[in-house]
Amino acid sequence: MWGIAVENSRVFSLPSEKTNNNKQKLVILMSQSEKQEVKKKFQASGTVQHASGAGYKLLCVNQGIADAYILSKNSTYMWDCCAPHAILLAQNGGVVSYKSLCDFKGDLSSCSELSLKHQITYHQGNQDGQSSQKWCNQDGIVAYCSLEALKSIIQAINNDW
Repeated sequence: MWGIAVENSRVFSLPSEKTNNNKQKLVILMSQSEKQEVKKKFQASGTVQHASGAGYKLLCVNQGIADAYILSKNSTYMWDCCAPHAILLAQNGGVVSYKSLCDFKGDLSSCSELSLKHQITYHQGNQDGQSSQKWCNQDGIVAYCSLEALKSIIQAINNDW
C-alpha cells in the first residue's frame, strides 16, 4: 500500500472504490482510553468503534473501513502517522491536529483551506519536547478520508452538548 501527493499530482495503490459497507453515518475509530466527553461528542454524528494501535486505525481510514480516526491526546508519535498520512493525502484525505479543529471558528466552506494549512508535518519536532517527546503529536490527531468527513467532524466538535 502506498501513496504520493505532490502539489496537484496524487497517485495511490489502493482501488479507487473504498469499502463502505453501506454506511449511513460516519464510522469513527478511537482508542478505548479516549476521554468519555470526546467519545460522546462524536456518537451523535457517527458510529464510534474502538481499535488498538494507531497504525492500524490509520490504515482502516486508508482502506475506507472507517471515515476517521480521532485522538484528542498526545499518545502517538510522528512516525506512527507519516506513511498512512501520505496515502490519505493521495486519496484527498489527510491528518490534522485535533487542537486545530477545536480552534477552528471559520465557516465550513473554508474547510478545504483549513485542510491545506493544518496538515501535520514531520520535518521538525516540538520545540518544548525532550528526547522522544519531541516527536509526539502533542495536539492529538484527526485522520480523515474526505473533506465531507472533515466537515462532519468539525460540526461534531463545535456542537455544544
